[in-house]
Amino acid sequence: MLRTSLLLFALGLSVTAQQPASAPSNPNWTKPFPPFRIIGNIYWVGRFPDISQAYARSFRAQKDLKIDVWLASHAGQFRLHDKYKPGDPYNPDRFMDPAGYLAAVERQEKAYLEQLAREQKR
Repeated sequence: MLRTSLLLFALGLSVTAQQPASAPSNPNWTKPFPPFRIIGNIYWVGRFPDISQAYARSFRAQKDLKIDVWLASHAGQFRLHDKYKPGDPYNPDRFMDPAGYLAAVERQEKAYLEQLAREQKR
């Protein structure tokens, strides 16, 4: 029997899921932190000291998943427009794309590593 896994690909959600259970009791989460102005009237007022390690863990965890059926919050994330054209007959096999899933995770990981390298040069 084919084992079917369904993944809603949302990097932010996967990073949040990787947050250690002890994080809320960590004193760094309750210590006052000065707001940081991002743009206009938008401020960052929290902190996540090991966010880069959490992102790295989330990519490793995502690559270890055995995905048969892959869906995402946006059609472009799983290339729906390449797999389905209006008028095509129904075919659930178009969502069977473990290689496409892995390629998407690797693209996002590459973008993350490039951004991390840029930020570490500052």
